[in-house]
Amino acid sequence: METVDITDKIQSQLTTSAPVPVHHSNRMYPVAVIGMAFALAMLMWAVNFQPVSADTNKLVALYLPDQGSTFLNPNAPVWDDNATLPGGAKVEAAIVPLSAQFFVKEYGGSVSQIRAKAAHDGKNVAIWLQWKDDSLNTGETVQGTQQTFSDAAAIEFPLDPEQHVGRQAFRCMGQIDALVNIWQWKAERDADITRAQGFEPVLTSGGLKAAKNWVGPNPAYLIDPAKYDPDSKAVYDPVNKTWTLIFMRQEKLSDRKNAVDLVGTKAGDEYGTQVAFAVWDGGQGERLSKKAVSAWVDLTLQQGDKSPQLVSDLINLGLWALVLIGGIFAAWRFLPQANHEK
Repeated sequence: METVDITDKIQSQLTTSAPVPVHHSNRMYPVAVIGMAFALAMLMWAVNFQPVSADTNKLVALYLPDQGSTFLNPNAPVWDDNATLPGGAKVEAAIVPLSAQFFVKEYGGSVSQIRAKAAHDGKNVAIWLQWKDDSLNTGETVQGTQQTFSDAAAIEFPLDPEQHVGRQAFRCMGQIDALVNIWQWKAERDADITRAQGFEPVLTSGGLKAAKNWVGPNPAYLIDPAKYDPDSKAVYDPVNKTWTLIFMRQEKLSDRKNAVDLVGTKAGDEYGTQVAFAVWDGGQGERLSKKAVSAWVDLTLQQGDKSPQLVSDLINLGLWALVLIGGIFAAWRFLPQANHEK
């Protein structure tokens, strides 16, 4: 019987079989993907689209040197969602989620979120807040009995973050080795609001101001420096059931033991810190530690681009896209051929 070498037969079939065709069209897939991404980027550029997650993770104080005198006016174009300021600038809102305070008794807090905006003019910084509240409460007292607690809100900063690089202060009133600076507003201290309701506002040690400056060493108590109280303006909308509150204070202070120093106010400079929020609904019996609180939110004071969507931005994007497409096309053109030749 004749012996057949199986190895030679298989080798013969492999050498005589038709070559596997190379589909050069596959090489265009990356180019098509990059092209689609570039088209999507152009669309986002055209409509100035920003993901919601970007808004919720940061708050940007736009540099508006000509608008500082209007910061405490809730109806000013600075705070109008539909207004575009000269030069195309617009103060964007951040949607900040809140949750019930659960670190220290008494636990609680009912407000679920707050809208925040920020602006500065190189001298003063203003932070605008808005949240839902079904009723206006000023902590009124009838026949010696307190009927409700006062609506209130606060913002909090690390007092001197440069001394605690790499360590985050506790967001509920700080800790002894990482203090926080708190600006707290109360409806019961606001002369415009309480007198409109028929009650006299509560006087504070720093004078008749609705907002107080505090230093927080821990959740149990606050230190009152009796100075640096921020200005504020609050308005309650009974139709839409919302509070609108604006804090404003001088940016730069040298007393870092008693007030946060928000530096970096020159045109072109940026200063980054963090801010957290707290809201009390007096109608729900909320006071002291019973409040809704947020996590830390990044806050940046910057000059602000008055023409944020420039043609040069699109040109630069196009050049980078061409470089990427060219590099991927060159790699795809030569590397697959070497694989098929083996």
